[in-house]
Amino acid sequence: SFMEAHLRNSEKFVCISECSRRDVVALAERLGLTGDLDTTVITMGANFERADDDLPLPTEAPPGRYLLSVATVEPRKNHRLLIRAFDRLKEAHPDLSLVMVGKAGWMTEELQQEMLSHPDQGERFRWLSKVDDHLLDGLYRHALLAVQPAFYEGFGTPVIEALGNGVPTLSSTGGALPEAGGEWAEYFDPDDVDELIELIERHLNDADYHRERRDALVTYHPPTWEQGAIGIATAFEP
Repeated sequence: SFMEAHLRNSEKFVCISECSRRDVVALAERLGLTGDLDTTVITMGANFERADDDLPLPTEAPPGRYLLSVATVEPRKNHRLLIRAFDRLKEAHPDLSLVMVGKAGWMTEELQQEMLSHPDQGERFRWLSKVDDHLLDGLYRHALLAVQPAFYEGFGTPVIEALGNGVPTLSSTGGALPEAGGEWAEYFDPDDVDELIELIERHLNDADYHRERRDALVTYHPPTWEQGAIGIATAFEP
């Protein structure tokens, strides 16, 4: 109802991805609002300094290699897929851990209890719900991989933040995530745990491949909020 009200009364839609633009146009068509929509696409940004290479491993992080996922705990973020992947990998890779960063969101009480009662909670499985920027920098600096399994994202800021910190990133194909990650990320179906496991295992088992993916990110530059501001200004030019 919120979007329908805007579609009936707003004159312009500034969308944060091509996916978001397609979705708002598709919704208008489903609602029978056939008039031309004035839409434009801008980028969101990730203005931050890359974490220092010499940041020590945070005490909150597990030893060894770990997967890092940054997302509010809410239904569309698809945490269970990543937990399932970790549970299937952990016996074959005893040095592998999983770190999930994000506050508790809505409609996930059962999932939150599963995370808090995970058999490896506090050891190889860690849910950190309160993390400041300095700690997050340290977690990024020492992560083996960043993983974003969301069913849908309107843009995908955690993907560009991970890439901007030089962390090889595995992302689902949900929503606009492929737009955010481009050629820099590797992708899996958000409903396919086997596909995710295959990607993780390639990095675990092929050190040369992992090094190549990490080294390639030296030349990655995330979009900036200045670019987003220019896009907004351009959208409203007469």
